[in-house]
Amino acid sequence: MGAALLWVPFYAAADVWTRVTGVADANGFTQPYVNAVAYGSAFYGFFAILLSIRAARLLVPGKGAFSAGLAVWAGTPLLFYMYVAPPFSHACSAFAVALLVTVWLRVRDTWSPRGVIALGLSAALVAMVREQDAFVVVGPVIDFVWRCRSAFLTARGTPPLVAFAQRRASAALHSDASLRPLALAGLAGVISTAVGYTPQLLAYNALNGYAGPAEHVSRKMYWYAPHGLQVLASPHHGFFFWTPLAVLAIAGLFLLKDRLMAACLLIMAASQVYVAG
Repeated sequence: MGAALLWVPFYAAADVWTRVTGVADANGFTQPYVNAVAYGSAFYGFFAILLSIRAARLLVPGKGAFSAGLAVWAGTPLLFYMYVAPPFSHACSAFAVALLVTVWLRVRDTWSPRGVIALGLSAALVAMVREQDAFVVVGPVIDFVWRCRSAFLTARGTPPLVAFAQRRASAALHSDASLRPLALAGLAGVISTAVGYTPQLLAYNALNGYAGPAEHVSRKMYWYAPHGLQVLASPHHGFFFWTPLAVLAIAGLFLLKDRLMAACLLIMAASQVYVAG
C-alpha cells in the first residue's frame, strides 16, 4: 500500500477536480484518476533523482553528483516507469529507496535517536511500497551494528593502534559515544519501523486474512535464489545487459574510500539480485 499512500495527494486532487467539474464519473477509476497516478509517479521519480544527487554528494563530495543523477534518470528503467508505465510502483520504489539512503547518510555521523526514527520510518515506507525492497534495509543495519561494535571496543579500552585501525576501516567512527545512546537509538529505530509498517500489516490482514502478502506474491520467493546469475547476466533482459550503467555504478563502489559504506551498498545491491533470483 506504500505506492497508494504516496499517490494520495494526487488522487485526492483528482477526486476534487472530478466532482467539481463533472468531467468524468467520480468513481476512482476514470481518466482523471489515472492521470493523477501518472503525475504522481513522475513527481516521485523526479524527487528520487534529486535525492540520489544529494546522496551522491554526501557520499563523494564533488561536482559529479548532478551528472550522475542525470545518467541514472536517462540510463535506467526509471524513465520508463515515470512516463510510459507510471501506474506501476517502480517510480515510488525509487523514491522510497533514495529517501532511505539519503536519511541513512545523514544519520550515520551521530546515530541520534531522532535521526534513527526517521530512518526507521523510511525503512517502513520502503517495505510498504514493494515487499522485496525491504531487503535493502540490511545496509543501514550492518552499518549501525558496526558502529555499536566500534563503540563497544572503545568503551573496553581498545589499544590505540587497534582503535586507529577501526577508524580507518569503517570511516563511520566520527565521534565517541557510549553504548547506551546507541542502544536507545536502535530501540527507537525498531519501534518506529514497526509503527510505520503497522498499516501495511492491517491491510494484509483485511485483504488476506493474515498479516502477510498474498500467496501469489510470497510463493515467488525461493530462499536459495536459483536464478541469481540470470538476473545479472541473462541476454534476455539481464540487469547488466538491460542497464549497462549498473556495471559502472557497481564498479564505482569498489573505489569508495569508505570501505564499510562500500560493503553495505554492495550487500544492498546483492540483496536485490538475491530476492529477484
